[in-house]
Amino acid sequence: DMRVMYEYGVRGFGVDGLGTPGMGSLQTYIMLRLAKDPYQNAWQLVREYTDFVYGPAAEDMRKYIQDLEDVWREDKKYIGLFGAFIKNYTPERLLHWQSMFDANEKKVAGLKREKKYVSIARWDVDLLCLKHYGRIQKKFPDWKTTPEDLIARLRKVPLPKQFYQRKLREHAENAYLVAIAVNKPIPAPLDKFSGEQIKQLPQCGRKYARKDPD
Repeated sequence: DMRVMYEYGVRGFGVDGLGTPGMGSLQTYIMLRLAKDPYQNAWQLVREYTDFVYGPAAEDMRKYIQDLEDVWREDKKYIGLFGAFIKNYTPERLLHWQSMFDANEKKVAGLKREKKYVSIARWDVDLLCLKHYGRIQKKFPDWKTTPEDLIARLRKVPLPKQFYQRKLREHAENAYLVAIAVNKPIPAPLDKFSGEQIKQLPQCGRKYARKDPD
C-alpha cells in the first residue's frame, strides 16, 4: 500500500489505530522504515525486528506472523455487531498458536526483554481464545485451559501504555464474562436459533455505557 501511495504522489501519512498489543510495535516499525524507502522488502524488515525482539523465539514468531497474514487474505466470515468477531480464527488455529507460545515461553525463559515481548504477543491469542471459547470448547472438549487460566495470564501482561486508551483490559474482562457464561441456556425466543447464530455480549464496559459487575 505504501509503495502504491508513494508512486501516486503521497509524501506523508498518519496512522489511525494502533493495531493489537502483540503486533502494534511491529506495524509501527515497518511503516516508519517503509516511509524512508517504500521499495524495501517488508519481510526482511519483519526478520530484523523479530530477531532483535524475540531472540530464540524469532523463527516461530515469523511463522505466526505469516499465519496472521493468511487469515487476513482469506474471505472473512464475520459475526457480531461491530464485525470484530472473525470466525476465520478457527479453534484449530488458536490451539496451534497456544502450543507455539507454550514452547516459545520456554525458549525465552531467562531473557528479560524477549520474555516480555513474547508475553505481549501472546496477549492477542489469549484474548481471541476467550472470545472464541465456546467454539473451542465445542470442537475440543478435552482442552484443559479454562477461562480463569486465560484471564489470569492476561492480567499479568505488561501492556504498552499507548493501548490503555482503548480500554483493552476492560475488553478482556468482558470477554472473560462471556466465556464463563457460554454454557448457560439461551432464553426464549432466541433458543430457537442455532448456536452459530447467537453471539453473547456483556452490557458493560468498553463500547457500552452500562456498568454491571455480574
